[in-house]
Amino acid sequence: MRTLRFVPVALSAVCLLVWGGLQEDGGARAAGKDGHALFDAALKRHVRDGLVDYLGMARDQEFRQYLGWLKYVNPDTFRTSEDEMAFWVNAYNALAIKGVINNYPLRRVIDGEGFFDKNKHAVAGNKYTLDEIEKKILFPKFKEPKLHFVLVCAALSCPALPAEAYTGKNFRALMETVTRRFLTNPKKNRLDRQNRVLYLSKIFQWYEQDFVKAAGSVLAFIKPYLAPDDRRFLEEHEVEIRYLEYDWRLNGK
Repeated sequence: MRTLRFVPVALSAVCLLVWGGLQEDGGARAAGKDGHALFDAALKRHVRDGLVDYLGMARDQEFRQYLGWLKYVNPDTFRTSEDEMAFWVNAYNALAIKGVINNYPLRRVIDGEGFFDKNKHAVAGNKYTLDEIEKKILFPKFKEPKLHFVLVCAALSCPALPAEAYTGKNFRALMETVTRRFLTNPKKNRLDRQNRVLYLSKIFQWYEQDFVKAAGSVLAFIKPYLAPDDRRFLEEHEVEIRYLEYDWRLNGK
């Protein structure tokens, strides 16, 4: 596993120069640019195998333009639920990145005071915390349990951040892809056949009712994503479910 190297003095200087006062670039709005394309370009440059180059993101002009663009979007203009979900998911993931940069050097996101529940960000003409985007906008409106796998909280145990932005057109397919990657990643979920133990991410413990409502049980939700042999084993044997410790260390490189 790669670990993040911290360079407090240099990084603090970068944050001061690039992020001082959080000067997002609103030029994208004036120029009529596609905000998703801006975020997509930044992700392609600075994300590899789900790990984020936060120093690169801090210097990225298009990422700053994207944050500026977020402020002025009117959600009432979205034509489809996929358009709206793509907007809010991208916003959440980008603002988590912004929150990390603002708190550098940071080893664990939960060490950033108010990272999820107090720090507010300008989005769509209002100000929201990350928790508010997740729990007051996305889940109450769309009731889609797979949203748990597209929201990336910047920790290693979170689902991996894809190196592309969500759009209305790609949202369902990309959400399905990242859900499958998460469920088949042995670092996040795995079946121990010898001891008949199914180790699952704590996401399934914290948000169990979301999966129960959607599929009847956690097991019923995950089975379609498993390899045929694992699926057959679960159908033929009783297993104990244990939840893995959540690794809150930063998903940085």
